[in-house]
Amino acid sequence: MEINYLQIFVLVVQAIIIGGLILYLFYLRKKWGNGLLFAAIGLFQFLQVFLGTTLYFQISDNLFVTHGSAIFFMASIFTVLMIYIKDDALATRKIIYALLITNIVMTLFLLSMRFNFYASPTHNLLNFNIEVFNSSALLLIMGTLTLALDSLLLILFYEFFSRHIQFLLLRIMITMIIVVSIDTIIFSATSFAGYEQMRKIFVSGIISKVSVAVIYSVLFTVYLKFFERTKTKDSAIKLKDVFHTLSYKQKYEQIEREKQEVENAIALSESKYKTLTNISPVGIFVTDVKGDTIFVNPKWCEITGLSFEEAMGTNWQCTLHPDDKDYLLINWKNASLKQQANYEEYRFMSKDGRVTWVLGQVVPEFGIDGKLNGYVGTITDINELKNFEIQLKILKDKAEESDKLKSAFLANMSHEIRTPMNGILGFTELLKDEKISTEEQKEYLKIIEISGNRMMEIVNNIVDISKIEAGLVEVKYNIVNIDKIFKELYNFFDTEAKLKGLKLLLKNCSSKPNINIYIDRNKIISVITNLIKNAIKYTNEGEIELGYIINNNAQESLLEFYVKDTGIGISDDRQAFIFDRFMQADIEDKAARQGAGLGLAIVKAYVELMNGEISITSKFGKGSKFEICIPVVNVTNDNKNSDLFLNVDKLIPNLKVIIAEDDLNSFLIYSAYARKANWNIIHVINGIEAVETARNNSDVDLILMDIRMPLMNGLEAAKKIREFLPDIIIIAQSAFAPKPKVDNQNSPFNDYLTKPIDKKTFARVIKDCINNQDTK
Repeated sequence: MEINYLQIFVLVVQAIIIGGLILYLFYLRKKWGNGLLFAAIGLFQFLQVFLGTTLYFQISDNLFVTHGSAIFFMASIFTVLMIYIKDDALATRKIIYALLITNIVMTLFLLSMRFNFYASPTHNLLNFNIEVFNSSALLLIMGTLTLALDSLLLILFYEFFSRHIQFLLLRIMITMIIVVSIDTIIFSATSFAGYEQMRKIFVSGIISKVSVAVIYSVLFTVYLKFFERTKTKDSAIKLKDVFHTLSYKQKYEQIEREKQEVENAIALSESKYKTLTNISPVGIFVTDVKGDTIFVNPKWCEITGLSFEEAMGTNWQCTLHPDDKDYLLINWKNASLKQQANYEEYRFMSKDGRVTWVLGQVVPEFGIDGKLNGYVGTITDINELKNFEIQLKILKDKAEESDKLKSAFLANMSHEIRTPMNGILGFTELLKDEKISTEEQKEYLKIIEISGNRMMEIVNNIVDISKIEAGLVEVKYNIVNIDKIFKELYNFFDTEAKLKGLKLLLKNCSSKPNINIYIDRNKIISVITNLIKNAIKYTNEGEIELGYIINNNAQESLLEFYVKDTGIGISDDRQAFIFDRFMQADIEDKAARQGAGLGLAIVKAYVELMNGEISITSKFGKGSKFEICIPVVNVTNDNKNSDLFLNVDKLIPNLKVIIAEDDLNSFLIYSAYARKANWNIIHVINGIEAVETARNNSDVDLILMDIRMPLMNGLEAAKKIREFLPDIIIIAQSAFAPKPKVDNQNSPFNDYLTKPIDKKTFARVIKDCINNQDTK
C-alpha cells in the first residue's frame, strides 16, 4: 500500500497554522474582544462546508482526507472547549450560539441558491456543479445537529475527566478524541447512509480527526500552560447555564462569590505577609514618606532591643550608636531626596550597653500611581562578621606561621627523602661494576638496606600522621606480654646504640615478670620505638635508659614507662610545642633537623587514643625524659604472646596458595618468602583469572589478592570468590595508603598488607589469619 507522505506533512503543517491562528485570536480577545475570533470561526464553518463537499485528498488506497472536517471543523470544536476552560458559561454559550446560527444561515443561503439555479436560466461560465448546493445543505443540517451535540458532550466529558485526570493535556486529548469519534459515527451514519464508500469515509474521518485532535491538544495545552497560566477556579454554574441565561439570583450569587474570593485573597495575602515577616531571619521595618517608622517585625525588635511601640515614629533613633547616628541619618536623607536605595553598616546600642553591628538597607516603595508611599528596609545582624574581622589579623599571623612551618617541613622532607634515595641509587649503580669485591658488595647492600629502611620510616610516619588527622586510626586491644616487648625492643636497639657509642639500659621495676596485659600491641610498640629512636638520634654521648612498671592501685592498673637520655635536650620555650607536627623543622640545631619531625606527634596521638598521658622533663644541653602512663587490664602471668619479630621460617608449611599479582617483582618477593615453607603457589595476573582459579581449586588454603589489577580489580574478585568459597582466607595487598578497614561486614578480606611488605609482617599476618580461622 503506497502512502502519500507529502499530503500527510502538508495536512500537519496546515493544522499547526490554523491552530496557531486560533490561539493568536484567542490571545487578542483580552484586548480587542471576541469579534475577530467569532469571525474566524464563521469563516471556518464556510470553508468546512465548501471543502467537505468538493475536495478530498488521497492519502492511500483506503484513506482520503477532507480539510473541511479534519482541520476547520476541529478548530471550531477546540475553540468551544478553550473558551469553556478559560472563560465562563456566558462566553461559552455565545460561541456555541454563534456557530449554530452561522450553520443555520448558511443552510438557508445554500437552499436559496439552489432555488435560483432551478427557477431561471443561468450562465455557468466555470461549469460549476450545482449539485454541490444540495449536498452542502444536507451536510450543514446534519452538521448543525451534531455541533449542538458535540458542544454538550465536550462539557460533559471534560468535567468528568477533570475530576479523575490530573494532567491537562490528557484531559483535553481524551475529551476531544471521544467527542470527534462520536461525531464521526453519527455524522457518517446520517449524512452518507447508503453511499457505497460509507465505510471508507467513516475510517478516513476517524483517523484524520483523531490525528488533528492530538495536534491541537498539544498546541492548546502549551498555550494554556505557558501563555495563560491563571488557574481556572471551580464555579457553581451548572451545565444547563451554558445553554440558558443566568437568573438574577445566580448573577447575585456569582457577584457575592467573586467578592468573597477577593476578600479571601486579600486576607490570605495579609496572613502570608505577616507570617513571612514574623519568621524572617532579618529585621524588617516600614516607614512613611517622612521616614517615621510605622511597622517593624519581631526580628527587628530582637536585634535592636526595642519593643514594637518603642520603635514607632523616630524613637528608634535613640538606640543608634553615637558615632554612627549623624552620618547614617544624613546618608539616608540624601538617598530619600533622590528616591534611591541606601546601604549602610552601623551599630545599635541597647539599654544594657550591648552593641550590635547591622547591615541596613532601605528602598523606596511606590504605589500604582507611581507616587512615593514610603520606605521598606531590612537590618541584618553582622556581629559575627565584625568579630571575625577583629580576629582576622590573629588568624592571618597563625596562618603565616603555619605556612612557614610547612615550608620548612617540606624542605626538610625533600632532604630526608633525597638523602636515602641518593644512597640507594648511588650504591645500586656501583653494584653494576663487575670488578668490585664480595666485601664491597656486602657493604654496598648494607648501605642500600639502611637507606631503604630510613626512607620507609619517613613514608610510614607520613602515612600514620595522615591517618591520625583523618580519624581513621582505631585502637585494637589484644593480649600482650609487656615484659617480652620491652626486652625484644631493648635487644633490637642495643646494637644501634653501641654503634653510636651509647649505652642502652633496661630497668624493669615490676615485681612480677612475664606480665600479660590488654593493650594495642602495634601502637605500644610504635610509641616505644619512636621514643628510643629519638633518644639515639639526639644523644651524642652518655646513655639511654628505658624503664617500665605495672602500677596496680585501687581504681585501675597502669602501665608506666619512660625513656631517658643524656642528649641535646629541649629548651623551655620549645617544650610546649615539641609534640606538634612540623615543629622539628623549625629547630636550628643541625642534628635535630635530621628526620621528618613527625615521630613525637604520632607518639602523643597514639598515647591519647589509648586514654593515656605523656609528659616531658628536659633541660637544654643536659638531656630529656619522656614519661607515659596508660591504663591497662591484667590478664595472667603466663607467656602466651608470639614473638615480636617473627621469622619467616615459622610460616605454616605445605599450604596451597593463590597469588593474584600483576607485578612480577612483587610476585617474586612473595615466592622467595614462601619457598622455605614449601608452599604450592598458583600465580594469576588479573581478577578474572583469580576467580576462575579459585573456582577450579576449592582446596586452596589462602589467597593473596592485589587490589589494583587489570580486567577486574582485587576487591571485585574477592567478592565474587566469597560467593562460592565463603570461608577462604583472602588477604589484600596493595601500595595504597592508608590501610582500609577489613573488619567490617562488607569487606571480603581477612586482613591487609601494605607494600612494601617485609618478611616479618608477611609471616605474622598470614599466621594470625590462619590461627583465627582455626578457632572459629
